[in-house]
This record gives sequence, C-alpha cells and structure tokens, in this order.
Amino acid sequence: MNSAFPLKWFSGIAILLCLSFHQVKPQGTDSQPVAKGEDCSDIWKKRPGSASGLYWIKPAGAPQVFRVFCEMRKRRGWTVIQRHNGADSLGFNKGWEEYKQGFGNHAGEHWLGLDPIYYLTNQAGKTAQLLVSLEDFSNAKAYAKYASFKVSNEENGYQLSLGAYSGTAGDAFRGEDDGEDLRSQDGSKFSTIDRDNDGCDPCRVGDILFLSCSEHRTHSGWWFSSCGMADLNGDWHSEDHYRGWASGVHWVTWKFFESLKSSVLKIKTA
Repeated sequence: MNSAFPLKWFSGIAILLCLSFHQVKPQGTDSQPVAKGEDCSDIWKKRPGSASGLYWIKPAGAPQVFRVFCEMRKRRGWTVIQRHNGADSLGFNKGWEEYKQGFGNHAGEHWLGLDPIYYLTNQAGKTAQLLVSLEDFSNAKAYAKYASFKVSNEENGYQLSLGAYSGTAGDAFRGEDDGEDLRSQDGSKFSTIDRDNDGCDPCRVGDILFLSCSEHRTHSGWWFSSCGMADLNGDWHSEDHYRGWASGVHWVTWKFFESLKSSVLKIKTA
C-alpha cells in the first residue's frame, strides 16, 4: 500500500485546521478597549449628537478604562452610575468588594462601582453634578439634582459630599427632623452588609433597635447615617406588594414608606 497519499491527506487537514483556528480567533483580545472620552459629558462635547448606549471611558486620573452607559441628551451626556427597576431581578444585597468594583448589566440594572464613581467625581478641574430620577407605580416622576457630587477614595470610606439641592422629590439625602433620628447622609461614609460605617449605636425605628442599617434593615449598600431617608439600592418590590417595606427603594421626602418603581443615578461633569 502506498503511504504517500495518507501523509499528504493528513498534511492538508492539518493546514486547514490551522487556518480555521486562525479565522475564529476572537477579535480585540490582544489589545485594551479604547476610551472614547473621560466621561459621557466629554464624549458629547467631542461628538455632539452621539447616541445613548455603552461606551468605554477613562476619567482623568483613572488607572484604566471602564464601561458605562451614556444617556445622551440635547446639551449634555450623562454617565449612569445606578439603575434599579426590577427588570433584571438584580439583587443589591452585596458586600464591600462588589460595591467597590460594581455589578449588574450596564445597559440594564446595575451599580457602576465605588471606584469608578470616585474617579468620575474627582477629575481635576471638573465638577460633577448628580441627577436622581425617580418613578413610582402610578408612573409619576420626580427628580433631585445636586450642584456638586463627590465621593472620597476607599481609604476614607467613599465619603459622600453634596452641593446645593434643587428638584421636585425633596432633599432626602439631607433628611428631615421627624423624631426618628434620621440624620443627614451628606458627609457619610459608605456601608455594606460586611462593612458598617453608619453610626448606629444602636439605631431605632419605632420600637426596633439595630446596629447596622445595611445588614438588619435595608439589605443594601449605601451612604447611611443612622439609616437616613434615602436608599435607592434597597430591595425592589413589585406593583402588588410595594408599600410598608423598610427594605425598599426609598426616597422618603417624596414617597413615605413606599418602595419606588425605578431609580436612576447619573452624573455630568463641567
């Protein structure tokens, strides 16, 4: 039997396999994504009319690029840092590391991450503004806007700093004196179920005492100060069961003890 034919046949197969593997190699795996701008406001400034969607950005001072959802409007691009509406059934009952890095689907429900938020709000020569967009189950909408918004680095607990308020939802971050020791959250450090910075020693709601807002009351990570009147990372509740929850999506200066249908946090820089 002549062995030359099988050798040529196998050699041909080997060449075809090599070509096939080369053709199906994923594109872009040998290089880092390219940032389109420092943030969504910067992208809009460079390319007015850009469409809303997912973009890679690299804020000034950030060590690497990361992905965000840009909400593009007529005059400015907004960088979304949180969306919570139950559509993806995303749980926000996470630990410190997850809140630090971020979680969820950037095009849907998500928390961008404390590190990315730190870099976005600490760019030299820029001021970040915060827009809180809210909707309830009657489809009513309200908003809270803060003239400046900044969080510190991890070493300082991602401490929250807010400027002047305007809007229709009320300034829940700074709260109201209603006898329940719901102190202002402006200036608070971030807390999670495994890292408590909320100042409860203990906290009281009615006749209930507890030491951690994240672990025992809200089941979320947030800038708590003896809990407070704002928590948009709380448990999402459906339309048939959204009243009276301590662990809900709350902005109490607008809807008292009513878990909201949706919240979006977004920032623009100038």
